[in-house]
Amino acid sequence: MNEERTTEFPELRSGSTELTSEQRAAAEHVLDRPAIVDAGAGTGKTHTIINRVAYLAHSGICAAAEILLLTFARKAAAELRRRVLERLGPSVEPPHCSTFHAFAASVLADHAYELQVSPDATV
Repeated sequence: MNEERTTEFPELRSGSTELTSEQRAAAEHVLDRPAIVDAGAGTGKTHTIINRVAYLAHSGICAAAEILLLTFARKAAAELRRRVLERLGPSVEPPHCSTFHAFAASVLADHAYELQVSPDATV
């Protein structure tokens, strides 16, 4: 991995903004095609995601509140939310951070009648 570092989004609130060139490419990836990030543990995936949210919000592409961040663990979802708020500041409405399961359950509950299932259905 190229270890060249650069500073991005200096006018945003707090938190480290240093990104490798690969992380910066993922954080600034255009929305018209998918991006694949293939990285192992401890390589800065969460840091890259936080900077992706900051980039999208700061550049006006979309508001942070219009972003959905999904992960497998409740602890990871809480950590994503905490770090986004730290990065963007408490006055910014943060993205929806959830687990895949909790998000699917909320969609099911919100649209149960349309889907012709009981609103008490569980996932």
